[in-house]
Amino acid sequence: MKVIMPVACDLARNSEWNVVVGPETAIACDRAAELTMMDEDAFIVITAGRASIKWDNRLMADVMMKYIVYGCPRLRGRLRVSYAKTFDTWGEMEGLAVVLSQLSNFRGDCEKVVLVVKWWHGPRSWLFCKYHFWCAGVRGVKVKVSWCKSFASFKAKRKELRKLLLSPGMIALDLLKRWS
Repeated sequence: MKVIMPVACDLARNSEWNVVVGPETAIACDRAAELTMMDEDAFIVITAGRASIKWDNRLMADVMMKYIVYGCPRLRGRLRVSYAKTFDTWGEMEGLAVVLSQLSNFRGDCEKVVLVVKWWHGPRSWLFCKYHFWCAGVRGVKVKVSWCKSFASFKAKRKELRKLLLSPGMIALDLLKRWS
C-alpha cells in the first residue's frame, strides 16, 4: 500500500469570495492526483486542519478534497480525509501518523508515504512526519518527498527557513511534555 499526501501551503479566495486552495497548494494537489493515477495501489490522504477566522474557519481538508475530485472524479474512491487539530505542518503530519496507525490495523502495512510538497516546505514536513511516525508507533514506512515547483515570494521562503531552524526545538518541547 502506498500513501500520497499533498501538504497544504496556502489559501486563496475565488471571485465569489469563497475559500479555495491557493496556487501553491493547487500544484501539490495536482501532482498528488497525477502520482495516484500512475499507481493502482496508491491512495491520497489529506489531513489539513481548520483554518483561522480570516479564512471562515474552513476545514481545509474538505477544500483540498473538493479540488482534487473536481479535477479528477475517478479519484473519489481513493481519497481518505482526516482532520488535523491545527492548520500547520505539525498538525498535518500528526494526523497522517494517526491515519496510518489506524489503516495498518485494517488494510495491512503501508510500505511507502510520498509527501508532495514545495522544495522549501519539504525538509520540515519530512522531519515532522518521521517524528510523528515514531510517536505513533508506525514502523518500516519509507518516507519519500516529491518536489513541486514553487512560485512563493522570497519572504515566504525566509519565513519557512526560520520555522525549519526552530523545528528541533518544537520536537524537544513535545518530548518534554510527553515525558513529564
